[in-house]
Amino acid sequence: MTERAAEPTGPLIPMPEKTPAALRVAVARLDSGVLHAFDQQWDEAMRQARDEYTLTPPRAFVEHWWSWVGVARYPRCLA
Repeated sequence: MTERAAEPTGPLIPMPEKTPAALRVAVARLDSGVLHAFDQQWDEAMRQARDEYTLTPPRAFVEHWWSWVGVARYPRCLA
C-alpha cells in the first residue's frame, strides 16, 4: 500500500527583509498575479509621500505587504 505524501506545513519561503525590493521578490515568488497591484500601490505611496512630504504612505505600504507575505507563505492556512 502506498502512502500519500504529506503536504508541507512550513512556510514556502523565508520571511523577507522589510524593504520594498525584498517584498517585491517575495510577492513575485508567492503570487506573481498580484505584482501589478503591488507596483501600483508602491507608485501611489511614493506619489503621496512626495506630494504631502511624509513617509507615512511608504511605511504603511511596507507594513501591509510584509503582513501579506507573512500570511501568503503558509498556503495551507489560506485553504
